[in-house]
Amino acid sequence: MLKLFSVEGVSSYKDSAQFKRGVLDVAIREINQYTELESWYVEKKKGRVIVGFDLHWSVASKQETAATENQLKEITTILDAVEVDMWNYLEELGEMDLEKLHLMNIIQKVLKCRVEVTTTLTSIKANEILQRLKGHLCSLQSQLDDAR
Repeated sequence: MLKLFSVEGVSSYKDSAQFKRGVLDVAIREINQYTELESWYVEKKKGRVIVGFDLHWSVASKQETAATENQLKEITTILDAVEVDMWNYLEELGEMDLEKLHLMNIIQKVLKCRVEVTTTLTSIKANEILQRLKGHLCSLQSQLDDAR
């Protein structure tokens, strides 16, 4: 282990706690901070004595998690509802005027969200889309309430 970190033969590390603080923890922190890897170690012990360290690393844990089924279902439900009802929204306003143009703009923003829903959608991105969709729905409802 000491050879791996180029501290072989260094006598300043009298115990494993010093080695962990001065070398191992620093190296792990820098790997995690400056690379795409997430690294950690597990102490190997015989009784109460640390006899070594098992080093681990992974790329997968740093990747964003995929959108959940619930997120995808909620997004799809909102998109489908707006898509199905968009003509009803527009008919309710009657003739072409500024309110109708504004409503069409909101509907267009909602429908553009469908393009962002892909198989690689992350959970964070799904939350962003949901927040936008919910805002657009509030705007649609407000616009319809004002028109009535």
